[in-house]
Amino acid sequence: RIAWPDQKNPWAELTYFLYQSLGNLFLQKSNYNRYWVMATQEQYFHGLDAEEKVINWSGRKEMQPGDLVFVYRTAPRSAITDILRVKEKPWFDPWGAWDGFWVNLEKVRSIEDIPFAYMKKDPGFNQWGLVRRHFVGTISEPVPHSIYNRILEELSPAIKQELDLEPE
Repeated sequence: RIAWPDQKNPWAELTYFLYQSLGNLFLQKSNYNRYWVMATQEQYFHGLDAEEKVINWSGRKEMQPGDLVFVYRTAPRSAITDILRVKEKPWFDPWGAWDGFWVNLEKVRSIEDIPFAYMKKDPGFNQWGLVRRHFVGTISEPVPHSIYNRILEELSPAIKQELDLEPE
């Protein structure tokens, strides 16, 4: 209170400093490709369908620029529908984001739906923990390379060539 007499909650300022500034010192840097899935409910579909190429979304601190993000839309579509790319490093916001971090995502393209009903029956997808729990509680989670490879099998050769997507 002595350092920030005008602040109603100086702990919030301190928390922000610790996560945003010092936290980056402890994040592991890696050079391998990361893939993510983000689940969204119908009330947020408009953000994905808007004309803007870059959208601000709740993310994870481990996300890195260039990471691919697959969007899973819940009911009524219940399918993986879009590919996005992490545009810049996530930033901490203790007051707004689900996991405390926001990230700018660039829309890469829409894809033909990969429906949940198909994933549930498919021997490759049905071993994925998210499919087993019906994407319940999912906001943004890493995608294992085996599942990424399975998603690639569902994409058309033209999309894979256009985006230069290779199996891991």
